[in-house]
Amino acid sequence: MLGRWRKTRLVYFLQRTAEELRSATQRGGLIASLWALLSAICGSLAAYCIARSLGIDIALIATIAVMSIVTIVSNLPISLAGWGVREFSVVALLGLLGIEREAALLLSVEFGLIGTLMSLPGGAIWLAIRRNGATAALVVQSETVP
Repeated sequence: MLGRWRKTRLVYFLQRTAEELRSATQRGGLIASLWALLSAICGSLAAYCIARSLGIDIALIATIAVMSIVTIVSNLPISLAGWGVREFSVVALLGLLGIEREAALLLSVEFGLIGTLMSLPGGAIWLAIRRNGATAALVVQSETVP
């Protein structure tokens, strides 16, 4: 049905996503989906709290809708950690709701900085595990060499 488009990355990605969603009916997939939903809601609530602290008058439901779209767009692999894409998306979407560009940009930058700061401990743990894994691989290699 897809013809020559079947081998493109986007079509392959969409097919894999559909397969994963079909298997998401299993218990593990449902739990992962609930965690993802909870994470998205928490991110939107954080953006709402940042917006309110900046004096931006926006409804919670509007914030959830905007940040859901922004999260999807900023996760596209076209920039480093979504910087630039996230700011453009937030300014454009909040501009449709009548929010000033400067306030929307400040909201986006603060949201990105908080996300980056919250990711730093995970990055440190990942680096520590990676170093330990490389050390363990060297030990195994040195033991097998006669």
